[in-house]
Amino acid sequence: MSSLISIVLPVFAVIGLGWLAQRRGWLGDGGAGALNAFVFRIALPPLLFLAMARTPFEAFGQWRFLAAYLSGTAGVWVLVWWLAPRLGFNGFQARWLTCLGATFSNAIYLGIPLFETAFGALSAQPVILIALMMNLLLVGGSLIVLQAVSGEGTRAAIKETLSNPMLFAIGAGLLVSWFDIALGDGADRLLSLLAQAASPVALFALGVTLGVAGSGVRFGRPQWVLLVAKLFVHPALVALACWGFQADAINAQAAILIAAVPAGSLVHVVAARRGTLETESAALILLTTAVSVVTLTLLLEWLL
Repeated sequence: MSSLISIVLPVFAVIGLGWLAQRRGWLGDGGAGALNAFVFRIALPPLLFLAMARTPFEAFGQWRFLAAYLSGTAGVWVLVWWLAPRLGFNGFQARWLTCLGATFSNAIYLGIPLFETAFGALSAQPVILIALMMNLLLVGGSLIVLQAVSGEGTRAAIKETLSNPMLFAIGAGLLVSWFDIALGDGADRLLSLLAQAASPVALFALGVTLGVAGSGVRFGRPQWVLLVAKLFVHPALVALACWGFQADAINAQAAILIAAVPAGSLVHVVAARRGTLETESAALILLTTAVSVVTLTLLLEWLL
């Protein structure tokens, strides 16, 4: 258990430092935006690119864990869609955002750093593929669906989804892996240096974002019910699906761990853009992140 605490505690300590810095006002008004922009546009793309480029192309044929993750996520979505009106979330948009909060994991800002810490920096490829799939399907899909339902048109949402730097970085990395292209020493060092900054800055930025979103939130019964769906039901269904699809061990571990990661901050971003459930989504993110300190420690004890 002490070794697991040494894995989990530093990860959440960096998040806590980011939260403290925001609450103390050490970063100024634009700190959260600048940090998130650095992670999303500068540091994260090299991390994703190198993870793909350094993976033998044959490894990308392992689709079973992706199907398992998608199946488990779909099961939670159906369950929460049914539960949402009973929790006071009525209407298509509110129900959709409730499902998004119960199924979208913070894979980029928390899942990748945690998985790298537990399993090694070279093992993050399955996590990255899950993160890409969920960002495209859940976040990109939510923007498109909600704009279409509201009658606002979908062109801008589709353009925003396809211009995601993650998509380009992973695509370029896949091409390098496919054609077995050797990177020059200078380019490799530059990309590696930026990639090393991605995880710690992402964790710190997550703490800052939680500090911004957490002002004045309240935790009610709906948040606790959704917490159970996110931190317990989601990984349980994904684990069952991994067994059913006979996913490889390391890929199954990645899928189960990412399913157990707390709700992602992009849920709050989507809710804010739609002007619906802003406070509720912030409360869910804060609550699941806090409780996951314990649940992820226990899960890692089972996985490792």
